[in-house]
Amino acid sequence: MMSPFVFYGRIQMTSVSILHIGGDSEENFELAVNGDQQFIIPASGLVGCIRHYLEKDHRRAVTAFFGDRDRNGRAYVYDAVLDSYSGVETRNGIEIDRKYGTARKGRLYTRYYLSEGTKTCLQMKVYCQSKDEFTSLFQAIADGIQAGDIAFGANRSNGAGCFKVDHAEYRILDLQNDQDLETYLQDDANWKGTAYTPKAAEKSNDNLFVLEAEIPNGLIVKDGEKHRGVNSYNIVRIVQGKQQPYIPGTSIKGLLKAHADRILKYYGKGPEMLAGIYGSDPDGAPAKGHVFVEDVDISNACRRIYTRTKIDRLKGSGIDGGLMTEEVLSTKEGKTIRIVVRIDSAMDETLQKTARALVWLSLRDLGAGYLSIGSGNNVGYGRLKGITLSVGEHVCKYSYDGDSVQLSIPDDLRSELDKGLKILQGGDQ
Repeated sequence: MMSPFVFYGRIQMTSVSILHIGGDSEENFELAVNGDQQFIIPASGLVGCIRHYLEKDHRRAVTAFFGDRDRNGRAYVYDAVLDSYSGVETRNGIEIDRKYGTARKGRLYTRYYLSEGTKTCLQMKVYCQSKDEFTSLFQAIADGIQAGDIAFGANRSNGAGCFKVDHAEYRILDLQNDQDLETYLQDDANWKGTAYTPKAAEKSNDNLFVLEAEIPNGLIVKDGEKHRGVNSYNIVRIVQGKQQPYIPGTSIKGLLKAHADRILKYYGKGPEMLAGIYGSDPDGAPAKGHVFVEDVDISNACRRIYTRTKIDRLKGSGIDGGLMTEEVLSTKEGKTIRIVVRIDSAMDETLQKTARALVWLSLRDLGAGYLSIGSGNNVGYGRLKGITLSVGEHVCKYSYDGDSVQLSIPDDLRSELDKGLKILQGGDQ
């Protein structure tokens, strides 16, 4: 049956985080380009992210407009050209074995990202049976992008691929109207339509966690290669041609997930709860999680090269010829790093309360120095000295008395966190 109405939608947007859209090379994780060698977000990638977001509340409409295995859809989305970007960043990473949660030997990779501030335009054309059939879905898409609930590309679980909406507009043509039909046939790309202002994100700041801490005794997050005679060198990203050491959000997330697993096992909870919060099914299959961790900038840290001897684990003595050098990073006096963790709202209330409690407990222990980041924890590397742990507007402060660590907690925050702890303990929600 012929669709008497045609909906045109356009969303101009700017990235607020790094962006990686995979190309053809799996080895180098290069960026996708079109025939004119322009960086793009392919239409298939756009549709996949949009479908995933809309299906929760609009499953039937999503099938009608975007199709399924048995029928074609009525919505057409175009490749989004990334025609304005400030630079390309490169970051090294190590592939993780999903089954064992450890680094896979010899699987160092380099991934390319477009820097924050990249501009693009999401464009779509939809054939409709009624005039306003697609309008509410278009508005939901713009709202989702603005709120950060729709992100594009790789590494989305760590905050990459998020955009803010600069301008959204749409128009609807009635093909039974001669003037609209003529406009449709002309297919003018420079049309002007009805502007739509996305709703402000209705997220609670209580799902945003920020740990501010010092690195007093050094830290190593190895990049897996040997540099200039240094055995252990910190992983770096290259921004505008300059190397900047950083802690990958994936490393922090893995640490928080492992600690959450220990807490859940202590309370006798099964792996389903962990999978529901951090992603991956209990059988190890990949799945989207609801905890997002940003990369941590440590480019202003002090860099020192230390030499030590490898120890024979069996004999407990030094290994002949086992001299090794390490690059160790620590914060300058009065300087701190910021670890930013966000929980999204796409969980039921019970799981969200539990997720907040688990993230808070894990970050609390990380700031207290009970957990370590990176390598060399047996010699004291990677342990932080927390200054503050913020949850939304609430600020918890660390205090130290010798080896004793205390964390002050505002009463109203304690009351909220207790709800999640009661769920873990099997009590009332």
